[in-house]
Amino acid sequence: MKMLWWQRKPAREEDVVLVLRRAFAKAVVAERMLIDRRMRARLILTTAVAGFPVPSELLSGVYSAGALSDIKKAIKLLNKMIDESADADRVRLQSVQEILKSAHKDMHPSELKEIISKALATLQGL
Repeated sequence: MKMLWWQRKPAREEDVVLVLRRAFAKAVVAERMLIDRRMRARLILTTAVAGFPVPSELLSGVYSAGALSDIKKAIKLLNKMIDESADADRVRLQSVQEILKSAHKDMHPSELKEIISKALATLQGL
């Protein structure tokens, strides 16, 4: 059942934090698939036994794309929050948005992790 425009709940800071934590987890998995030799070997062996050997770089790219997708969702939520917020919060939210906009698809997962952790720290005021 689709919600009508007046039934949509407003974006909250907790929603942005949740989406960014999910993106961070995906970036950690993507980085681990590239770095951890045991995980790569186990992954290739498991997929080869299943009949479709998949290189770890491919799955790492899938997880990185998922993290980037979550970052874009967080940016959209921040846009809603910026429109609805007071001036004091607006500056902080805009700085978080600028941090997240620096992410792009050609980044290494470790760089994505840095961007996400910096945005989370700024958002939570740490």
